[in-house]
Order: sequence, then structure tokens, then C-alpha cells
Amino acid sequence: MDYGLLAVVIVIAVAINMPFGAWRTTTRKLSLKWFLSIHLPIPAIFVIRRAAGFGWDYVPVMIACAVTGQLVGGWLFQKLRPQPAAAPQVAQPPDAAPARPARVPAP
Repeated sequence: MDYGLLAVVIVIAVAINMPFGAWRTTTRKLSLKWFLSIHLPIPAIFVIRRAAGFGWDYVPVMIACAVTGQLVGGWLFQKLRPQPAAAPQVAQPPDAAPARPARVPAP
């Protein structure tokens, strides 16, 4: 068994899933987009695993890599996404009366 090749396949599997994990965090849970964001990278990982010559014994490792990539991608997206700026608060002097809405004169 070639551990170097296994390490390369693991890194690729995690890297493939990271953008899909970021996409998953922007979708509504259990929606079609959420389902696709989880399952679309699976065929690519299958092809890479088979091309590297790894059999069914390595499927649990690839599933763990897929889950790890999804979680890390979602976490990084949440951390690196710019947050909306809060509206500035206008401070009133402590003795100021609360603002009243303007009265509209009757026609």
C-alpha cells in the first residue's frame, strides 16, 4: 500500500468537498440545493479513488474525508464571509425627551 498516494487522495477529497460545504451553508436545510451540495462531489471522489487503485476497503476513509471537507468548508465560509455593517447608533443626551412622531394636520 502506498501511503503517499493515499494522502494525496485524502487531500483531494477534502479539497473537492470544501466549496460544496460553503455552498451548503447558504442553502435551506433539506432542500434540493442542500441535497445537491452534499451529493454532487461523490462521483468525483469515486473516480479519483478508483483511478488511484483503492478498493471498497477505503470507502469509509473517503466518506470521512467528504464529511471533513463539508464541515471545514462551511466553517471557513462562515468565518471569512464579510458580515453586514450595523447601522450607526445616534446617541441622545440623557436629559433629552424622546422624539415624537410629527402630527399630520387634518385636511
